Amino acid sequence: MVTTGDAPPFQRGETFYNGGPIDTTDLGGVNYEGMEWTFTDNDPRSTSQSVGSGRSVTARITRNVSGGNLKGGRLARFKAEDPYESRVDGYTFAVGDRPAGIIDEYLPSAGVPNNDLFWLVIDGPTQFTQLSASAANLVIGDRLVPGAGTSATNDDAGRVAKQDVTGAAATLANNIQNSVGYSGAVQASTVNAKFSGVIHRFGK
Repeated sequence: MVTTGDAPPFQRGETFYNGGPIDTTDLGGVNYEGMEWTFTDNDPRSTSQSVGSGRSVTARITRNVSGGNLKGGRLARFKAEDPYESRVDGYTFAVGDRPAGIIDEYLPSAGVPNNDLFWLVIDGPTQFTQLSASAANLVIGDRLVPGAGTSATNDDAGRVAKQDVTGAAATLANNIQNSVGYSGAVQASTVNAKFSGVIHRFGK
């Protein structure tokens, strides 16, 4: 269900518990898992609520079950065998990983705690995080795919790389199938930072 008129249970840049204690034996907000809201593209941290692109952003309420904090602006992957695709167990860390979406880029630097609910951006303008040692500069319009990392919970994961369609069959298929969107900024390969872009929806 995509909701635009009703008030969401928490805002972008926040989590369900929002710093409060989490009872792992009785998790709250289970009824919200998987629900989607459409927001206007703006920075909720801004006092003026200034509009960014003016486009709509669709986000899904998702639970972090990775065992640790997950940072905003990173590509997440759904927990294996999650039929409703409402829980993530870490970041993508290979081009063959099917991306779930971008963890809310407006979260505090610590990210979302384990077992908390957060907004997973699945369609519209967002911010990606570049590989710390990207193989290529990015320009506006470059297609993006999951970058290579060490593991699903390592800090080098959840980042994006420029799509490469020159590889052999399996690699080529992954680069096409797991394309996550495109760059909305010029980004040097040496820059390890968030940058603007647009993600397209998966799982429709």
